[in-house]
Amino acid sequence: MDKANILVVDDEQSARIVLKKIMSRDGHNVITVESGEEGIRQLRQRRPELILMDIIMPHMDGREVIARMKEREGENMPPYIYLTIDPNQEREGLEEGADDYIFKGDLNPDKLQIIRLRVKNTLLVKSMLVKDGLTGLYNHGFFQNALKRIYIEAIQQQQPLSLIIGDIDGFNILNDTHGHSYGDKVLTEIARAISDMVRPADVIARYGGEEFSILLPQTTDLDTGVLAEGIRSEVEQMSFEGQLGPITMSFGVASIDLRSYPDDETFLKAAEDYMYMAKRQGKNRVCGE
Repeated sequence: MDKANILVVDDEQSARIVLKKIMSRDGHNVITVESGEEGIRQLRQRRPELILMDIIMPHMDGREVIARMKEREGENMPPYIYLTIDPNQEREGLEEGADDYIFKGDLNPDKLQIIRLRVKNTLLVKSMLVKDGLTGLYNHGFFQNALKRIYIEAIQQQQPLSLIIGDIDGFNILNDTHGHSYGDKVLTEIARAISDMVRPADVIARYGGEEFSILLPQTTDLDTGVLAEGIRSEVEQMSFEGQLGPITMSFGVASIDLRSYPDDETFLKAAEDYMYMAKRQGKNRVCGE
């Protein structure tokens, strides 16, 4: 993983400043907050790839914050590294699931490289479990878990939620004509284009071989349709060496602000069905409610 969103939760300003400086040096996007409550809010809004969590904080200590985050995230809980001033807390933290620990007494120039390496290793191991190796997007399993959790939250909080399923038109022909390395380049370039067009809170995944899924919390059907059309247009205008014609995608869009669905599986099937409708109607288009 080259770059990541890293959330630092620490009530000490000096620690936040040092950690942000260290992580930003490697190109990571670092969000720093001073309380557990704000950390929980940022988890919902930013979807960090890693959390650096101070254990000792007023009002809500780091362990309680992590416990609440785990209740929400379930199997999709980001990796977390505890920040501690007590070396005796190392074993307890690792036993409860922490990916690593950093002694706050090590926040000095001589120890900075060690901290960077610990963060890099944690991000690498986690990315192998939840990311697609080719595109760098979330994989199918992560998406399915996220869909269940975010769908339940949207229903309980009566918030809009939308879903886009997109499929590259004639992808098998591309592979047969130009080879699999060409197809891989098309997939990675489209993945990069989609990533540039969505928010940090959105969940983008490689849903299948040439299929992409985009889960959009707090997004209405109208806004989702605009986004899907924007992605469709962007892909159509992309150029690849040796291509015989434009590369296009077909999209299906479903939103719970327009219809009620009995469960997340039905919601997902609706988006898939609309994508197949787009295929039947001539491809290179967006279909939805």
